[in-house]
Amino acid sequence: MTQHNPDSTLFPHQATSLAPGQREDPWSAFPIVEHAAATARAGSDPWAGYPIVSDGQPSTSEAAPGQLSTWSDVAGDVGKSIGAGLVHGVAGLAGMPKAASDLLVAGVDRVHQYVAGETDEERRARVASRDSGAMFKGIGDAISADGITRAIEDNITGPLHVPQTTAGNFAHTAAEFVPGGAIGRIANVGRNALAFGIVPGIASEGAGQAFKGTAAEPIARVAGALVGGVGSAGAMRLGSADRLVQNATRGVQPAELDAAENLFLTAQRQGTPISRAEALQSVTQGRTQIGDLQHTVEGMGGMRDFYAARPQQTTTAARRAFDDVSPAVADPSSIGPDIGRSGERIIGDVEGAINRATRPLYQQAEQGLLSPAEFTAVSRDPVFQEGLRRVRNDPWIGPTLEGHPDNSVAVIDAIKKQLDETSRNLRDPLSGTARSNYSASIVDRGRDHAVTAADRATGSVNGTPGVYESARAIQSGARERFLQPLQNGPLGSIAKKDLTTREAINALFPTKPLPNSADDISTAMTALASKNPTAARMLVRVHAESIFDDAARRLATGGPSQTTGAKFAAALRGNPQQAANLEAAVRALPNGDQIWPGFNRFLDVMEAQQFRQATGSRTAFKGPAVQELGRGGIANDTAQIVATGGIKLPAKIFEAMKNWNVGRNTDQLSYLLTSPEAAQRFRQIVSAPLGSNKATALAARLTHLALEAPRQPLRITVNKASAPE
Repeated sequence: MTQHNPDSTLFPHQATSLAPGQREDPWSAFPIVEHAAATARAGSDPWAGYPIVSDGQPSTSEAAPGQLSTWSDVAGDVGKSIGAGLVHGVAGLAGMPKAASDLLVAGVDRVHQYVAGETDEERRARVASRDSGAMFKGIGDAISADGITRAIEDNITGPLHVPQTTAGNFAHTAAEFVPGGAIGRIANVGRNALAFGIVPGIASEGAGQAFKGTAAEPIARVAGALVGGVGSAGAMRLGSADRLVQNATRGVQPAELDAAENLFLTAQRQGTPISRAEALQSVTQGRTQIGDLQHTVEGMGGMRDFYAARPQQTTTAARRAFDDVSPAVADPSSIGPDIGRSGERIIGDVEGAINRATRPLYQQAEQGLLSPAEFTAVSRDPVFQEGLRRVRNDPWIGPTLEGHPDNSVAVIDAIKKQLDETSRNLRDPLSGTARSNYSASIVDRGRDHAVTAADRATGSVNGTPGVYESARAIQSGARERFLQPLQNGPLGSIAKKDLTTREAINALFPTKPLPNSADDISTAMTALASKNPTAARMLVRVHAESIFDDAARRLATGGPSQTTGAKFAAALRGNPQQAANLEAAVRALPNGDQIWPGFNRFLDVMEAQQFRQATGSRTAFKGPAVQELGRGGIANDTAQIVATGGIKLPAKIFEAMKNWNVGRNTDQLSYLLTSPEAAQRFRQIVSAPLGSNKATALAARLTHLALEAPRQPLRITVNKASAPE
């Protein structure tokens, strides 16, 4: 490419710089080729060194335009031109800073000329003197588009192809625009390359072809690129409804958009549709403004049909979800007693297992006898005497001790158990008297005296436990490890007679649960499900269903509530610990691991309904949104301007068009927010870049065009027959 002075950018007709006093040679732009070089290149033809121009385009050493007569030749020229154009486009984009600097310097030079009153010759001399003394001229040339192109030709591609056909010229120019136009998200590269690369490039070349060989050609090429780029931007401009959605969803991440669409589709499958606004707000925890936008749409009369069916849809879906847990309960009041009896049996089973494990040791210890001296000392204690009287006279215990003398360990163990019960009763908090605690301490001393004597009688000596002491230690450890946790937890609360259903629910699903209590709930529900699976499943259903029925209470106006689902999910899940306990309870049921995922998804959908704004809330958002709803696209805006004509007379026409836009945009937004078929369009709108970097890319090519056009030498058509010798 031919180097030029930066001032030629603004004045393309001045393609050369003349020294002071030098006359401008009209043939100076025409290349002078040494005869030897010409002969070497074209044999004895003396004209071979000069470019023969056809339709304003010079030929090259590759082929003259007339030689490309077949489609394959044209196709080859187009392909090579595309490659060369891409290289020029990359070089032009990389050299944009230098090109912009050259334009700026040229402008400053013109301003200086005007202020200083310089002639063109003086200005050119000043610029030439300054450029010749520039310290970093070599670096500047290297980072220019020409310098980068030369570096690519010298080190990578070799001389770049020059288009030989009109089609090649179009392909070359379009390809030059592609590198800059393709800038953006990877997913949009193809679209951007077409809209902001190929289209402006073709428009630029078309305009250049129309004004080829005239002083207007450079301007036409720049103008064509601008028209093409602006046209693409206009064609891709989002409509009012789309812009509202895009502005309302700023900052939404792809993963959040995926999760929201999954929630939206889940609600569709469950028969409880939610809007995409509700789904996205649920996933982002209300971070976007899409809920405000939906509120505006509803305020303008949109989405009424969508929400009219919600109360019935919610009720139907809820009953279906409850059926997955348990069939409908005909007599819910009977569940409590069933649960209570099952709890007692569970506690009894654990106690029985502990007793069976220690029974052999007790049987061995029962054969032991206190010595006469030991028994005499023990039997003098009034506590022992009262205990002995009770066990011997008890209609249930007495017969089991027949054959065992009073000094046997068997009788003493029975007395111990009797005195344990007496001590517990005396300490019962319901008695509330100090005397009861004092009496209990007396009972404990008498009991311990007898037990110590029984230990010595069964082999305990100097800290080494005998049979009776070992049996008691093993049983105590087993009770502490296995029985007491059950008795102290939810299962112990329900293991009683006359338990009501409400008491059972409160025991297993307290509104203020202890921290980390999910394991206790799981243990209790697992035990209940193993003993009485039907009652366990019915209890969970009645718990959830009673909360739903409370949330579904009709409004004071008599109409169904639109917020039933949200209220129900909030009350059932409660705080995080309540939610964890609910999951533990459901998973503990038969097939609970299969039931829970579906039930939990149902709750997610119900919870998402809370993000629909109530009527009358956030009204401040409506103003600008309504104004935007009244707008249309470029053609529509133009039509409105024409309709008003800048005067008040056709205002009714303008207002009618605005109202039509409001209705149309409201319908479009309703479709985007509620239709399953709008998923791809909604995703494209949310994912589209808010700002456009295509202006920068287009500016790069336009700057390069502005600098490139004046560099081309003056091309003339030479007729060999009339050319001078």
